[in-house]
Amino acid sequence: MTGRRDELGANVAAGRLLALLVGLLLFGDYLALTASRALTGSPGNWILVTGVLQAPILALALLAGEVRARLPWTLVLGYLGLCAIGLGHAAIEWGTGNELAEYPAQKLAALLLLLGPALACGMLVGASPALPGARTMPWLMAPLLLTVAIALATDPRLLTIAHYAEPPVFFGFLVMPAHQPLAFCLAKAGLLSFALDQQAESPRTLRLLRLGFTGAMLGLVLLTGARSYALAFAVALAAQSFASGRRLGIALVGAAVGIALFQAYASDLVQERFDPAQILESLAYREREQAWQSAWTAFLDHPLAGAGAGGFARAAGFYGRVYPHNLVLEVAVEFGLVGLCCLAAMLAAPVLGLWQRWRQRSAPAVAGVFALGLLVFALGGALAVGDLLRNHFLMFALGMAATALQVQSGAAPARTLAAPQPVPALAAGAGP
Repeated sequence: MTGRRDELGANVAAGRLLALLVGLLLFGDYLALTASRALTGSPGNWILVTGVLQAPILALALLAGEVRARLPWTLVLGYLGLCAIGLGHAAIEWGTGNELAEYPAQKLAALLLLLGPALACGMLVGASPALPGARTMPWLMAPLLLTVAIALATDPRLLTIAHYAEPPVFFGFLVMPAHQPLAFCLAKAGLLSFALDQQAESPRTLRLLRLGFTGAMLGLVLLTGARSYALAFAVALAAQSFASGRRLGIALVGAAVGIALFQAYASDLVQERFDPAQILESLAYREREQAWQSAWTAFLDHPLAGAGAGGFARAAGFYGRVYPHNLVLEVAVEFGLVGLCCLAAMLAAPVLGLWQRWRQRSAPAVAGVFALGLLVFALGGALAVGDLLRNHFLMFALGMAATALQVQSGAAPARTLAAPQPVPALAAGAGP
């Protein structure tokens, strides 16, 4: 009996630590900037922190027995296909006596050592009976929201500082991310709040507070001036509302809060960034349009299996980190039509899960609603911002959505779309 109690206690402890680490990965990643500044004197790279956190999350999820889902094989096979293409190109380079340049080597290493663990980590988190880390969001986001509130009270333009400028520091040590990473952090918190708001048994007052918080996050994302993330956030909220079977009209209340916040604090520069006429004439859009055209031309040169990791940079005549700012075009250029099929296979896993739920009139639980929103948001952002390295979180979202949305055979649905029923509360051991 004592051994059994010790085993249960170890599982509970592992579950609590798992929730803390998942919370840090989802909502506390911005703290890496502060930690790096304290240790090295300059803000660091979030990618390294993500890689460090993923290994213990995988180990603890297995130790705590949090895996309760079938393996989405289309997702796994699609990822393995991308790895095979990347390694094949590298083998050809090495076989001909050439060495990979720094960026292609980094990208290939990230594909194997960062994106793969992110995919596995997402699958394990999505397979958990409750959403680990949900309870950690408020206090992990508190320092960031405090700095944002100070910025609004002193100079709202601090929210729009670009990534290549010196980020603002508060209280002498707390670094606030630049506008795009800041929008990314705020949107994730808003997506979780909106997912929790879909619980039918929540008190009405609490649901209104969550809806207001989501609207405030939307307003703050707009104030960062990050257009791609703002649009992706809005579409992700609509997807969450559809998947949970709630009326989209109630979400407009939260949208009104966000728009009111934007109108109250937006500078002329930020308002111009969201002017449709200005967007098409902006330097950022024209540079992306040129990059997209170059990517299409490079894809036509190697349509079947692509040009390998870093192929777009080589085609453009660069040797550094240069990419087309579009995930589909990036995969097309570097992995070809075969790579696009692999990407489609990966996306098929969560789509099939959502289709099965729609056919059975079964709405997903909180973890599924959040995972869907995170996937739509990450995918929307990846179509206009960054490369595979920067968008590594898309792999986490893909894995999480694939397992959280799939219908378990022989399991009763949490609630149906036609007649909402209470969903199980978060497990007692889900938070720290």
